[in-house]
Amino acid sequence: MLLESVWQFHDDDSNAVWAITGDEWSPMFIDTELASPRFNRTGEVWLWIQVAVGTQALLYGDNDEYYQFKLKSGTTNDGTNLTGTIIEHVCTPLYSKTGAGTGDTRLVAARRPMFAAALSGDAFGRYIQLYCDTTGTVGNSDLSVRAGLAPSKSAIPNIEYLQTLVTNVTAPTA
Repeated sequence: MLLESVWQFHDDDSNAVWAITGDEWSPMFIDTELASPRFNRTGEVWLWIQVAVGTQALLYGDNDEYYQFKLKSGTTNDGTNLTGTIIEHVCTPLYSKTGAGTGDTRLVAARRPMFAAALSGDAFGRYIQLYCDTTGTVGNSDLSVRAGLAPSKSAIPNIEYLQTLVTNVTAPTA
């Protein structure tokens, strides 16, 4: 039996989303030691970010909002966020809401990944967390995301309500 799990930066137990209100760390971090042996630290790992709540207000509001997500890792944490020496692994493009219909349409495409990238799993520190760097008037944002790491491209979720993705594969029977 093959078991594929998706490790998430939002609280999947309560089906919660990460409601972004400014520069902040994701609500959860991933401890690769606890995720082992399923966490493949020597092969490819996929980062995915999916809009959970994005409305047309993001495109047609009267303020400017800019979002950039950064995947970081480190060897220590304070129980909530990474601490100590932190390494940045990947940075997304700058997603913008500039009002008057000129914003990035990926911010309103709920239930589809807005960003996915393959990363080398052997470069990570023990703890991995996603950081959202914002600029502009983000305090009244209605952008919420779900995000996580996947052991393969096929494990990146694109369903409306994310749950830990489990795939059971067995040999066919006669």
